[in-house]
Parts: sequence; structure tokens; C-alpha cells
Amino acid sequence: MKTTEIEGVLLWCGIINYALLILWWLILRADHRWIYRFWWTTEDAFSQKKFDEWNFVAMIFYKIAIIMFFFIPYAAMRIVCG
Repeated sequence: MKTTEIEGVLLWCGIINYALLILWWLILRADHRWIYRFWWTTEDAFSQKKFDEWNFVAMIFYKIAIIMFFFIPYAAMRIVCG
């Protein structure tokens, strides 16, 4: 595989993952209570505030992972390989 192909794969993986992150945010933004009720049937299992906090933390972690595993290697390959 040539370096230009690897650069393309890294870039598209990053774009697709970022699109999934935006979709996740849009779904939560639209109606997070419906998603909470869909996943947790009992109120005392997990509070809605905790559910929102965990989603926020997971989204931050996912965003950092996308940057670390796709965009930084892409940028490094662009710098090194020209």
C-alpha cells in the first residue's frame, strides 16, 4: 500500500467517525429523554443526569480517540511524506 493510500484511509476513517460523533450528538440533542427511557426502564437504575454526564464523557473520549488515531497520524504522514 502506498503512503497516499494510507493517508486517504486515515482521512476517511476520521471523517466517518466524526460524522458518527455528530450524529450521536444530534440524536441526544433531539430528545435525550427518549433515549434514556429506551435504555433504562427503571428510574432507580441510573439517573437521567448521570446518563447525560456519561454520554458527555463518552463523547469527549470518542472525539479524543478520533483525533489521536486518525487525524494526528494523517497530519504526520502529510508532513513526512509531503
